[in-house]
Amino acid sequence: MLTKAAEKLDTDLRADLGENEASAKRMLDHLVAVTLEYLCEEMDSTAEKEREAMKRRIEAATSRLQEIDTELSDS
Repeated sequence: MLTKAAEKLDTDLRADLGENEASAKRMLDHLVAVTLEYLCEEMDSTAEKEREAMKRRIEAATSRLQEIDTELSDS
């Protein structure tokens, strides 16, 4: 993912500024934008993993409650 971000930065700079015209401020602006994009994607990915883990925990708890309910009904 980081390699893709670096390649995107390089491509964007070359397209926007030309081969030899990249100012330090302009390069920094692009770097910040690409970094923010990367962090947002990473956060989305982490949030999805957390939702999946929570879903599994809820399903396990629901299953266990059903087992307890069945055991109590059989008593």
